[in-house]
Amino acid sequence: CALGEEISSQEIVKIALSIEPTDGTLFNDIVIFDHRNGALFKILGKAPDMKIFVIDLGGKVDTLEFNKKDLTEINRQREGEVKEALKLVEEGIKGENPELIAKGATISAFSNQKILYKPALDRIWKISQDAGALGINVAHSGTVVGILAEPSKVNFKELKNSLQDKKIGKAFYEAKIVNEGLQCISTVEM
Repeated sequence: CALGEEISSQEIVKIALSIEPTDGTLFNDIVIFDHRNGALFKILGKAPDMKIFVIDLGGKVDTLEFNKKDLTEINRQREGEVKEALKLVEEGIKGENPELIAKGATISAFSNQKILYKPALDRIWKISQDAGALGINVAHSGTVVGILAEPSKVNFKELKNSLQDKKIGKAFYEAKIVNEGLQCISTVEM
């Protein structure tokens, strides 16, 4: 809503993709989205009520360099895992089943270790299971890991303490999955 003008999600995608690959978080639903070409393959639906405890592991990823890598062979090797993960997420969204979504996200997170390794992922998975969480997800080209949970089932303060005791994570955030896409919160008069 710069200068009081609204722009569409597709226009935002074009601008973002002119810089580097982007994700589909700007859409109003959970989508299957080609992060390199901007094609919207499928709208999956609305996200169920889930919270994410986000752990920033520190460090940084140069996404311009990362996106220059030829991952064709690695992605071919991961194809079965990715298809299984996607099937579970699709079924979970369609059936409003957070457990299936989290299971698919967890498969995807571990599969992504072949592309962008996160040393603490196994320990985070164990801690999340002990805390009663549903699963984990990762930034596929970043440094954060999310612990997926039903809102009232996990004590995030205890989870944070457990991670800090094991010296895992640089920063922690509590988030909620939403379906709003991008929204203009306010405009600033110039």
